Amino acid sequence: MHTRCPHCKTLYQITESQLQAASGRVRCCCCDNIFNAKKNLFTPAEPATPDDGVDGPIITAPGLLTELPPESSRAHNPPSLFLDQQAADEKSANPPPLANPDDTEHWPDLALPGPAPKKETHTLAWILSILILTLSATTQAIWFSKDRLAQLSNLRPLMTQLCSMLGCSLAPWKDPSRFHILSRSVEPDPEGLGALHIQLVFMNRADFSQPYPQLQLELFDKDQHLAARTRFGPEQYLTSQVSIHSLVKPGQSTALDMYLTDPGKDVVGFRFDFL
Repeated sequence: MHTRCPHCKTLYQITESQLQAASGRVRCCCCDNIFNAKKNLFTPAEPATPDDGVDGPIITAPGLLTELPPESSRAHNPPSLFLDQQAADEKSANPPPLANPDDTEHWPDLALPGPAPKKETHTLAWILSILILTLSATTQAIWFSKDRLAQLSNLRPLMTQLCSMLGCSLAPWKDPSRFHILSRSVEPDPEGLGALHIQLVFMNRADFSQPYPQLQLELFDKDQHLAARTRFGPEQYLTSQVSIHSLVKPGQSTALDMYLTDPGKDVVGFRFDFL
């Protein structure tokens, strides 16, 4: 009875006892392939020759390997399957080197690789790493933009609560649209010095204190075309008695009185805006 390695096509002689051991699982001595001998039985009518379609070497006894000669010499000198008659006589007493894969005495390296480690642990680690990085990036973005986010009315309470927990401070809340003009006038300088005399009184109608706003003045000609535009910061229109870093309290009014170079006689209209 013979069996053949499906990997290297080596043919082995096998006994019934070897076939029953380990459910027929054996290891090829040539390529170390482990295969099922029962499923690869090969029963030639006579000793196998190159014409029998056997591609690999034939194992007839322990340690005796007969390799097929080059193709050019096969037709005139077919190879023998056995090295000598003694080897043929010993094949029944000395079975070929087929081993039970669980026999650690003869096959100390037979431990087959176990199942591949599950990837759940690696996947969970990647997910946690991504979540941590995302949380860190989001926290940094909020931290560096906290003053800008705090100017949004719907986010101000949340940012105030977060800063109270983290011990940080927010820039004063400001809403220029809550400043209201009580009186205003832009007139040529009565002394004829080529300047415009600007007077303005505005009030903070918000329910919170906020910084002094920037003031924008636009001048228009008779066709309502923009003739000039200028901006004034708190340091330009506040008197020396008022700090530019102070806040305008709810209901507090502020008056300013200053001069601006007259852009010409074509200017007939003006408009104030708070920024």
